[in-house]
Amino acid sequence: MATRDWSKVDWTNNEGNNLIRAFLADPDNIMNCNQCPYKMKHPSWDALPCGQYHCWVELSC
Repeated sequence: MATRDWSKVDWTNNEGNNLIRAFLADPDNIMNCNQCPYKMKHPSWDALPCGQYHCWVELSC
């Protein structure tokens, strides 16, 4: 699979579920919170930026 520059993806543009699936299926994205489509502006103080306690990508791979 070709390496994608996830920092260039505008997740707010609703680019589709296939792009999100590609992100979640890439083990290189484990703990890549800065590029994650599930990142929130104000997560819980003890959680990851997505608000979860376990990385979505790690659980998806």
